[in-house]
Amino acid sequence: MILELSIGDTCIVKGGKRLPNGHQLLQSKTKHPYIRTRDLNDHKINFNEIECITPETHKEIERYIVDKGNLIISIVGTIGSCAIIPDNLDKANLTENCAKIVPKDSSVDTNFLYYYLISKIGQNEIHKNTVGSTQLKLPLYGIKNIKIPSIDEKSQSRIADFLSNLDKKIELNKKQNETLEEIAKTLFKSWFIDFDPVRAKAEGRPTGLSKEISDLFPDSFEDSELGEIPYRWSTDEVGNISECVGGGTPSTKEPLFWENGNNFWATPKDLSHLEKPFLLETSKKITNLGIQKISSRVLPIGTVLISSRAPVGYVAVAEVPLSINQGFIAIKPSEILSKEYLLNWAQANVEKFKNRASGTTFAEISKQSFRPIKILLPDEKVMLAFSDLTKIIHKRIISSMKEINNLVDMRNILLPKLISGELRITDAEKMIEEAGI
Repeated sequence: MILELSIGDTCIVKGGKRLPNGHQLLQSKTKHPYIRTRDLNDHKINFNEIECITPETHKEIERYIVDKGNLIISIVGTIGSCAIIPDNLDKANLTENCAKIVPKDSSVDTNFLYYYLISKIGQNEIHKNTVGSTQLKLPLYGIKNIKIPSIDEKSQSRIADFLSNLDKKIELNKKQNETLEEIAKTLFKSWFIDFDPVRAKAEGRPTGLSKEISDLFPDSFEDSELGEIPYRWSTDEVGNISECVGGGTPSTKEPLFWENGNNFWATPKDLSHLEKPFLLETSKKITNLGIQKISSRVLPIGTVLISSRAPVGYVAVAEVPLSINQGFIAIKPSEILSKEYLLNWAQANVEKFKNRASGTTFAEISKQSFRPIKILLPDEKVMLAFSDLTKIIHKRIISSMKEINNLVDMRNILLPKLISGELRITDAEKMIEEAGI
């Protein structure tokens, strides 16, 4: 591939704007979002934490806006993170730590340029043009100097469309997973927090459940240490009815513990990247000898992992046998408590875990503080019914997560090959078909 052009030859590059002194970001949403580098995640806009500015502030910096379809790039901090502005963020304001890139004419396809810049080739060009010793920065002139391939408009469009379709499949799977997880959480809250079926029966109303499941619930309540709970259900300390263990980190200076390791070894960081609470792999692996240095050894599939520090409250189920470091409290599955119930219980009680944490350097909840936490013990048949229903949901989410991983891997393999011309679209389409994704 020959890089014959530069972004400055084909595009207009414009920086963002720092908020004027005294102007604050707002948690409440207005029609004036302010996009910062922290809102860029995995080359997409993360909508969860976007904050807004007042109409007055917007008016002061309205020259520094981005329209839907614009390409933006971070120029300070995590340099080279890119995103296309979606339709619902039209006329958004842009931080001074980002810049927008707008093609001068139709000779450059914005979507193609986006995929080029997030490819290894494009990222290499970006970092060639960074400057600074104490703090790296990609100046506007550096963006203009970035070399890009000279490819005809039709080829650019075909490549961008092909890669965009892969991204759409990924996003569709993610949205389906959001819906499925919400169904499981809603069911847990209804049955085990709000006690909707019991309240309905106590008031003589239909439960909305099948007769078979409805008959499993009582029609009255009794007092407990957790307050009012369904009749003949009980409570206990989580440490009394499940095995709660921690982990460890064998010496990183000893190669025999790590080199050529083939056993999964998790840290809280592995959970921080999860979009759904199911851990399918870990970033590091450990040897059999290394496992012997960890008191909890290898934990079985179905173990519920709760990060106990840095920070407290990441929750996931181990979907592979694994060992853990000291940053977890792990609850092994048991006959009394299913992994489906434990997962939802842990997710619903994160704030309680955080409140029990202590420490001067960083907050941590110890096993000694965790084990006495009270947990509701539903009727065994109700627990089984919940597990049977949510097990189906969780299997679908896990299957979708694996497909997402395969799609991402395939996209990352194909992207530089398509950009460089090493691979044709027809060949890439055949590879996707043969992979069954």
